[in-house]
Amino acid sequence: MSNLRQIGARTDPLVSKIMNQSNKEYEILEIINDSSSHVSQRELAQAADLSLGMTNAVLKKLVTKGLLVMKRINSRNIRYALTAEGMAEVAHRSEALLKRTLGNVAAYRSAMEAFVSSHVQDGVQAISLKGTSDLDFILEWACMKHHVAFNPLEQPQRHLVLDDETLISSLQPYIQTSRGQT
Repeated sequence: MSNLRQIGARTDPLVSKIMNQSNKEYEILEIINDSSSHVSQRELAQAADLSLGMTNAVLKKLVTKGLLVMKRINSRNIRYALTAEGMAEVAHRSEALLKRTLGNVAAYRSAMEAFVSSHVQDGVQAISLKGTSDLDFILEWACMKHHVAFNPLEQPQRHLVLDDETLISSLQPYIQTSRGQT
């Protein structure tokens, strides 16, 4: 799991279980919606990382909710298709995910800008990121905005070097500030 997803994660086990089940329902709807051909229950189970029995239960729940229809092709094969309500649910959840993602990017952008700005005030001339990070493009943008070298070939005297984990933990106070938390 990406460190980006770990920040602000819910820790209440009941909420986590409900969210996971709801996400698995959405995941199965999305897999069926995206598949161009017949998809078996076993393939759905593998793709959603669920047991076959749990997949069967989720499929029945989706049918009961009116989001999915099952059509028996023969004694061993069933075809699944989203109803109009199922397609609307996939679209609604995709939109909500996009909005949440854009909100997170905005919060990280503000936090990253404040982080870089505070280091510029301390005399830092360059910032490097070791390894890969989901945040590298935002850090590069903040460095450009504040005229700080990002991943320079030649390292100036005042040079800050971070890895992904250190960067994320360093951003925590700035993220809380940008979201109005203390």
